[in-house]
Amino acid sequence: MKSIKYCLLIAVLWGGFSAFSQQPYTWHLSDDDGLPSNEVYQIFQDKKGYIWFGTDNGVAKYDGRNFKVFTCEGQRGKALSFFNEDPKGRIWCVNFSGQILYIENDSLRVLTAWEKYNKLHFPNICIDQNNIVWIASQNNPIFSYNPSTK
Repeated sequence: MKSIKYCLLIAVLWGGFSAFSQQPYTWHLSDDDGLPSNEVYQIFQDKKGYIWFGTDNGVAKYDGRNFKVFTCEGQRGKALSFFNEDPKGRIWCVNFSGQILYIENDSLRVLTAWEKYNKLHFPNICIDQNNIVWIASQNNPIFSYNPSTK
């Protein structure tokens, strides 16, 4: 009888400890931590594990400790979203001003202004295994871009 009581006591204690250990760990990131803005439109994780944030005040790469914010000359709007990654590790995105941008070698660059094709719809971007960037939007032709040959 004593052994049954001890087994029950051990089972209750064990269950209590394992239930306590199931609590998830969370933390909050904000502009106080270096995020460009607290208004985030998209979060994307690349193949290297970096987390990219598209905010209304720019795009930022998070390495788990620090943010790196990207801007470039010719960029007309800072609000970004629609992330994608090509096989060479370039990060592609679209800003709300209609420009298609990409990040390569830790530099943000403008590819093209999409608004000349469509002012109402943001484009969809797809990168195939041959590293060709395909751009499409409602009621428009499909465009392709080869970053290797420009």
